[in-house]
Amino acid sequence: MKISRLLRSVRRNWLPALLIGAILGAITAVGAYFTTTPTYTATNTVLFEVAGQDEIPDPNVATNYATSLASTYAAMILTPLIMEPVAESVPDGDANALMAQVEVTAPRQNLVATISYTDADEGRATSVVTRTGEELKKVVDSYTAQVDGRPRIVVSKLSVNTLTTGGTQPSLIISLMKGFVIGLLAALAWLALKVLIDTVVHDVTDLRDSTDASVLAHVRSEDDYLTLARAVPFLDAGNPASLLFTSSTDGEGASGVALGTARAMAASAPGQVLLIDADLREGEVTQALGLSDRPGLSHYLSGQAGLDEVIVDSDGLQVIAAGQLPPNPAELLATSRVEDLLEQVRSRFTTVLAAGSALLTHSDSALLASRMGGTVTVVGLRKVRQTQLDEALALLDSAQAHQVGVVLTDPRVR
Repeated sequence: MKISRLLRSVRRNWLPALLIGAILGAITAVGAYFTTTPTYTATNTVLFEVAGQDEIPDPNVATNYATSLASTYAAMILTPLIMEPVAESVPDGDANALMAQVEVTAPRQNLVATISYTDADEGRATSVVTRTGEELKKVVDSYTAQVDGRPRIVVSKLSVNTLTTGGTQPSLIISLMKGFVIGLLAALAWLALKVLIDTVVHDVTDLRDSTDASVLAHVRSEDDYLTLARAVPFLDAGNPASLLFTSSTDGEGASGVALGTARAMAASAPGQVLLIDADLREGEVTQALGLSDRPGLSHYLSGQAGLDEVIVDSDGLQVIAAGQLPPNPAELLATSRVEDLLEQVRSRFTTVLAAGSALLTHSDSALLASRMGGTVTVVGLRKVRQTQLDEALALLDSAQAHQVGVVLTDPRVR
């Protein structure tokens, strides 16, 4: 994709992308704020006292001795000896789960150990560390030896503190930041997707990526056919002028443009303009004029009718209808009778217009284009894709058709 087209696509789609990002971002922010469940971390600070520590001459040895003794008992916290009684004292307690979830910091020189537990239930978190400290104190009291009539080590103090775990409490700022990130990513993703899949021709700037041909008209209303009709005599389409109106795909309005232009020209030159419905597959012009039961082009090309038999007047416009739709349109249009027909009508009319089928659907128009004085490509904005238009124009080049310009149509206007 060309950079210029990519930038145009971004300019067309930035506002919808912004709206989508804003909506998703707002939903994300609100959801994040109201669905955030806080957790609570309870901490029990345990202070040990060791008897006889001050009687050891070497302070370092005394400290190491006291720390080692306290650490031995702290290591017993995460054992069934302590955790099983704790689990029995709290709702839905499980000793193995608690041993995996309770965190213990071993005492150092200050003989302080910490017991921490996090839970969504503040009361449960507090209860677990409180009971753990109490069970630890019981174990220490039960297992410690006596020195000079007093315990060698005791738990002298238990201090419980419960706080909301950092980052788990609903935060307006964090929720807004999450919403902003999600909204931004959603907007960029949607914009990237639109840029990749939006390959239709939107306007003249997109058209210029495919061709530099003159834009003869942009048909939005009946008045625009008059503009196109006034331009036809100045086109390099032979003398007298003979033009084929075709399109890349079905539904772009080539037959409608041909009919509208022919009517506008016939209004000022009755009897001098001929319109041929060369779309032998759909016959849209024939249907629009109510000529489905008349002999037409298929009858002439197959030798079933003469020229005068297939020409009919429609309010001053001379028309050759499609006739009975044949099973082999391409074969009929490839015969020499097409040249005979064009030679005769050029000698009788000042302008000959033909409405052809879509180029990418069938080969009919490509066969006819090289025999006409010029070809007008009808481009349905927001209907035809860039690649389709490129392929159709390349097909006309390979058929050695003389391309005189393009006409823009809007599918929203009929």
